[in-house]
Amino acid sequence: MKTHDETKAYYVFGLSIGIVTILFMVGNITGLFIRNNELVNKEILRRARSHFDNIKLIREWNTNYGGVWVKDGESPGDDKTYIRKDPALMAREIFKQGESGSLFSFQAISLSSLNSENRPDDFEKEALRAFSLGATCAKDEDQDADGVLKRADVALYRAKDAGRDRVVGIE
Repeated sequence: MKTHDETKAYYVFGLSIGIVTILFMVGNITGLFIRNNELVNKEILRRARSHFDNIKLIREWNTNYGGVWVKDGESPGDDKTYIRKDPALMAREIFKQGESGSLFSFQAISLSSLNSENRPDDFEKEALRAFSLGATCAKDEDQDADGVLKRADVALYRAKDAGRDRVVGIE
């Protein structure tokens, strides 16, 4: 027959195992949640960069041909009267079209914009000023120190390849 001390020891042991198991499970679930969050953010960033690269490619293509000629108010056809859509207008139309059904939206912004739609917010102003001074990387909110250094190294080598010898970072 078990003594009172043995029963108490079994109870404490069982309770300890239960607490350790619960803590282990909570730790694993928390870790999975954090990792999943990181993966989702990386995927969103990858897709945003891909969309941006596509827009740059379309704009380069448009620029190489000096614009795209379309009939005013209609899709291109056999008519003889066409208007020229320059790269800036074409990019703006692509941005607006992308806003309707995309996860991402883009906007052309400028520090000296004549169009009120192209005025930057405070964050964009700071970034544009830094880029105009030669900044090639900026610290993301969720990025750790190693990530910042890695981006700065990549930016440094790109800048050197492009003939620029300095990298300016912003925080």
